[in-house]
Amino acid sequence: MSGALAALLLVPEVVLPRPLEVSAVSTDAVELERLATRLGPARLVRLAVSAEAGGQPRVAAAALRGLGLSGSFHPEVAAQGLLPLVELVGRTQNDKLLAAATEALVRLCEGLHGASACTEPDDPGCGEDLSPVPSYMLQLAALPGLPLAVRSQLIQAVRALPVAAWRAQAQRLVALAQGPVPVRDAALAALGLLAQHHLERELTALALPPTGGELASCALAELCLPLPRRPARPTTATAPTLTPELAAQVRALAAGDQPLSQRQRLSDCLRLLGTPQDKQLLQSIGAAARRPRR
Repeated sequence: MSGALAALLLVPEVVLPRPLEVSAVSTDAVELERLATRLGPARLVRLAVSAEAGGQPRVAAAALRGLGLSGSFHPEVAAQGLLPLVELVGRTQNDKLLAAATEALVRLCEGLHGASACTEPDDPGCGEDLSPVPSYMLQLAALPGLPLAVRSQLIQAVRALPVAAWRAQAQRLVALAQGPVPVRDAALAALGLLAQHHLERELTALALPPTGGELASCALAELCLPLPRRPARPTTATAPTLTPELAAQVRALAAGDQPLSQRQRLSDCLRLLGTPQDKQLLQSIGAAARRPRR
């Protein structure tokens, strides 16, 4: 027997964790992350699907939670698991599995948030082609058959990715911003992040006529959110200052004949504008909020 063959025979066999071990440590985040990292994203997704089909929801939930934890600490795991997990969200009919998969998806996207997370600074996908993922997730978020919480989490997951990966999806976000409340709010938050990176065109369009009412006020609130208070604080990415058209829209939507909740939403915008007219509007909003309801 050659020396090389003898050396190979002496190498201990690598034993992967068994699926049930993942369930056994489901309450221990540290151990669950360790086991999930050893199993890898492909096995975890398969395990979740087979466990759910086999009537083992606890195993399925643990596998997906483990994938999310592993991806939070290991960007290469997040990159490898992202597309299979999105595909699982797109095809599963089980609400519990869907909710667990979407939560894990948000964690994976957060794990890829910075390009520096990967070994190569110019490779935000850690060797994986993730270019179709944001579009696919937003297509799923537009499906009325999915639960609203899942749809909003899909948008949150896109927002967690590096902006360069999804900046081209602004028009999809505009359409989603005109949907039901949780979906709308998540889409506006994503558009607000684009505005902080000087990509404010779509959000500004939603804030101006012909858009009005609650949607316009929410868009204005997102535009005002990242603006610096006085004295100005240095920042690498800021939203634009309010143009005269935007300022006029703020004052129109914060007028006394508008719903109180809408007026309160624009308080930060009024503070930023800071003219005597805006201060008077703020005082009237405060007085209206203190007035007893009939």
